[in-house]
Amino acid sequence: LCRIITHLGEDMLCDICREHPRFYHTVAHRREVGLGLSCEEACRIILSSDSYRNFIFLGEVEDDAEEESSFDAAREREKLYDLLSDRSISYRERLGRIADAYSLPTHFPEDLKSSILGELEFLEPRHGDLLYNAKEADFGGEGEVICERALAYFIFRHCSTARDGCEFRAALGFSLFCESLLRSLAADGSDAFESARIMSEELEYSE
Repeated sequence: LCRIITHLGEDMLCDICREHPRFYHTVAHRREVGLGLSCEEACRIILSSDSYRNFIFLGEVEDDAEEESSFDAAREREKLYDLLSDRSISYRERLGRIADAYSLPTHFPEDLKSSILGELEFLEPRHGDLLYNAKEADFGGEGEVICERALAYFIFRHCSTARDGCEFRAALGFSLFCESLLRSLAADGSDAFESARIMSEELEYSE
């Protein structure tokens, strides 16, 4: 469907078209790559799979002389994944333990949500209506599994690049906010996959 490819060839694609929806970050002296939820197919793959703890080694990378830090975001990420993947306890309790570990809430007041969303320039007006009208949801139902996978994705994407505990906490707070918003959308009957995709393109890609 891309006119650039059909008329000029794939070699003429710009970087953003060639790489989307991939993203890259450096963690613990290694290069990681992931897929963004804003792509419909990537969203389907991510939210349909429980294998968020499985990483595939693709090869060594050259040392980019990364600044040394005593903080290991990858190790902290694994601690969160230990809590998140423990299905011997309820999802509510797992989420609570993750939030408590960094003194963060699992429920976000309406005025905070409105303040955050009010700063956005929505790509489509209907996206704004969807996110604004999402009401705080309680736990339960099949949507919990999708929200667990989505939270694992948000943690991977946003917490992994933290350089200290403060940055990690802020990124985790954003991740929990996104999970709470998605849980609200899933509870009111919205298509969870499409809601997650819209959230990604409106929140994650917003400068």
